[in-house]
Amino acid sequence: MAGLLALLLCAACTQGLSVWLQARKKSYHSHPHMHGILYGLGTLAALQTAPQVLHHPALQWSTPLALIWLGLTLATLSFNRTVPIPSSYRTRHPQSYFLDFNLAFVLVKIADITFQQTFLLAFSLILFGYVPQVSTVAILTFLTFVVAHLPLVWLQRKVSVLHLIGATLFVGVVPFVLLQVQGGFWLLWFGHWCFYVAIRLLMGIKPLRRSLLGQDIEL
Repeated sequence: MAGLLALLLCAACTQGLSVWLQARKKSYHSHPHMHGILYGLGTLAALQTAPQVLHHPALQWSTPLALIWLGLTLATLSFNRTVPIPSSYRTRHPQSYFLDFNLAFVLVKIADITFQQTFLLAFSLILFGYVPQVSTVAILTFLTFVVAHLPLVWLQRKVSVLHLIGATLFVGVVPFVLLQVQGGFWLLWFGHWCFYVAIRLLMGIKPLRRSLLGQDIEL
């Protein structure tokens, strides 16, 4: 139980500090080093609470998947330069950092997603030690992950709905994949990444961007 409490404290501190930095206008783009270091330390701390993560089959590496990720990321970076989010949106909605898929975002988001996936794997393994039913672990993980995303409602307002929907659809299958699929860690990592790619591509469609962000909405 001590390991579980330590892991939850690690996640709360890491996520809380990230939200605090963004609330103080220190976003991924303006202060990428702060967020990168924060998530890196969070990942190391999570591994300390559950060292068995490092030897789990879910971490089996997939070179083809890594190459697909690289190609997708380079293509999205190119799209971001070709079809940029209007500067007026970035100015009026500074907390919508994931709409601007630039190099700073990519570097920080790698650290961010790695932290989240490490937490989820450690959380699932620790819970499975107490409750050896994957379905129960899935429910508890779902509730924890959704609660962890609630601060985004305060931080990003309307755009936070995208995060909450994504988290709800995504996290329900997480324990099943992590605990039962070899390389599941990287499959989920890639799926998490694709969420941000999809949002950025969709934001290139002007009517959809207007619908989600609006002209008179203060995020």
